[in-house]
Amino acid sequence: MDSVYLKLYNYLRDVIYDPGAASLDIEQLPEDVQDFGSNLKHFAQGVIEANSIAVALAAGVLSNEMPDHGNEIAAPLKSLQSSLRHLVWQVQLVAQGDYDQRIAFMRDFTNAFNSITEQLANRAQRLEKQGIAILRKSLALDRANLLLTSLVHHLPQQIFIIDKATSDVLLRNEIASYELKKDENYLKKIMECIDEQDIYEAEGRINIKSNNPDELDRLLIIKKYEISWNDSEAEAYIVTDVTVTEENGGEMPLSEHCDNLTGLYTRFFGMLTIDRWIHEKKHFSVIFINLESMKFVNEVFGKKEGDIYLINAAGHLREIAAGAVVCRLGGDEFMILTPGLTIEEAHEKMGEVNEKLSNDAYQIGKQLHYNFSYGIAEVSEKNTLPICDILRIAEERMYEKKKQNWINQTLD
Repeated sequence: MDSVYLKLYNYLRDVIYDPGAASLDIEQLPEDVQDFGSNLKHFAQGVIEANSIAVALAAGVLSNEMPDHGNEIAAPLKSLQSSLRHLVWQVQLVAQGDYDQRIAFMRDFTNAFNSITEQLANRAQRLEKQGIAILRKSLALDRANLLLTSLVHHLPQQIFIIDKATSDVLLRNEIASYELKKDENYLKKIMECIDEQDIYEAEGRINIKSNNPDELDRLLIIKKYEISWNDSEAEAYIVTDVTVTEENGGEMPLSEHCDNLTGLYTRFFGMLTIDRWIHEKKHFSVIFINLESMKFVNEVFGKKEGDIYLINAAGHLREIAAGAVVCRLGGDEFMILTPGLTIEEAHEKMGEVNEKLSNDAYQIGKQLHYNFSYGIAEVSEKNTLPICDILRIAEERMYEKKKQNWINQTLD
């Protein structure tokens, strides 16, 4: 029996210090120890996977695939990776000039990050006010007008100065002219959106619908100022395009927002949509979905069957409701954004979708059982929660549902 204990000890030692060499042949163990050995091996695999994730996180790598949800040891690390991914996304938005981002993750870091964004926002506001003050004074002089006109043409924002009485365009910079060259009705669309949304304050967000199905809708931040221009009362519009762009400044093709396997939207596109809907004060529900038994299908039937599982599931998820944004977050996880649905209506819809997936014709004659767990967070028009809290609620409810499904299967 001492040799058995030695094998188990050596195995655990390798799991900790040399995971690549860790090996335990269950059949070589005495019959009364084999069940224990199998459970120990399962536990060790969880430790190895958790260690692999921890090493990747320590190195700053956030793109690694996560293990199956059956590995409870790695669950906190997966949650950490998800939070860090979301944090990176928020930092990218701040880098693009969205200083409204706030986080609720790691107290000391949260305080520092939120303080920085508040300082940046205040500094930007102060600089903007100073710029407008200089603008108003300078516009009284023709020579200053010429200088200002020259400077405006080099700004990255679109600048339109419009006569209040005649609606004539008194000035537009080069980037604004470029937009009008692409679409002669561009300014007209902006003004119509401003009138429809009653944007009479200093700042607002509008969405310009694209007539081209291969192009994204344009998300614009509009800032409006009352000014005097050559003795005329005018309005200055500063337009910042916050639509997702490529590094070269052009619009990102729609295909860049789609998952190659399922054709669903990507995680990044989903997060952008949530951010936009919150700013638009939309009522919607966020649904997190996790496919059951994905690891089992991959290991027993092969990755090809796993891919078919993902594709079939994606096809059913698309049918949940008109206007829904269906995204693949990665691996066996999905997210659906359903405009206008209450949490009760979303539960009803998801039950119907799960029923259809469970009865998918592809499973006939195969030892497969399609099913998923899900969690829902409802977002109202008066929402005050940050995006990270909304996502956390949906994810936690999904895990609760998954555990309950496991308990029910065990009792059955």
